[in-house]
Amino acid sequence: MANRRDLKKDLNWLTDVVISDCLIYVEVNTDKDHTPVGEIINEILIHRDSAFSEINKPTSGIKSKEVKQKYDKIVNDFLEAANSSLEKLSQLSKNNA
Repeated sequence: MANRRDLKKDLNWLTDVVISDCLIYVEVNTDKDHTPVGEIINEILIHRDSAFSEINKPTSGIKSKEVKQKYDKIVNDFLEAANSSLEKLSQLSKNNA
């Protein structure tokens, strides 16, 4: 298992990917309403902050197998949130085409 710092870097990288895709959409579609894009960005940031809160909780009293399961769940939940955000952005692109 990666350490907490690497896990946070990975989550930040994935957050940056989602946000950069949103900003590219805004740049390309200057004449469209950007409120939904702002909501997508806010959602991914909320999920990232929530994941960081879970990662920062102490694990000293937990068995290593349970710690691994906890971090796996955090990663999977965040991946689902990022995928959902990208799907919403994709849907916006399709609707505006």
